Amino acid sequence: MLVPPSQSSSVWALYEVWQSMSDLTTPQGTTLATFDPWFGIRNPARAHAGGVNSSILDLVDVSDLTDSADGGTSRGYPFDEVTEHEHATGMQMAKPDPASPFNGAQRDYYLHSTRIANAGGPTTWFTDPYGEGAVTTAGPGLVRQHISSTDNAAWPDLERRSFNLERDYGHANGVHAPN
Repeated sequence: MLVPPSQSSSVWALYEVWQSMSDLTTPQGTTLATFDPWFGIRNPARAHAGGVNSSILDLVDVSDLTDSADGGTSRGYPFDEVTEHEHATGMQMAKPDPASPFNGAQRDYYLHSTRIANAGGPTTWFTDPYGEGAVTTAGPGLVRQHISSTDNAAWPDLERRSFNLERDYGHANGVHAPN
């Protein structure tokens, strides 16, 4: 994010992606369903500072940092928006400021193959919180799961598809960090 004067910071350096791989299985280990959605955030409000410490930094503060090794600073979108706002108002932008471009609301998601192996089976199952031990009767601590009574195991694998790469759920509506 901190780059020499001749470069622009990459907004993709901030990208977070949360990958999930989920199975719903019976007590015998039979897999009823498998799905693996990924969730991305293009403008997180905070990030790990890197290095040897475990500090977290608010990204609105990055525009005030300088790399001691090469004098690098953050520049380009979205860091310039923070700098322009601070120059216009004469005040440092705070993380919960609705004007902050770092509000965590630019989100996208990815879908890959969803496998269902439940031909003619019940459509309501109950599992533990990890998707294991699927049974058809409710019980303490079990989570209700809905599964199609179909089987698509013979279908070909699909390529992972991304959705909403241009979507901003917080644009001009007052959404701010933390959200």
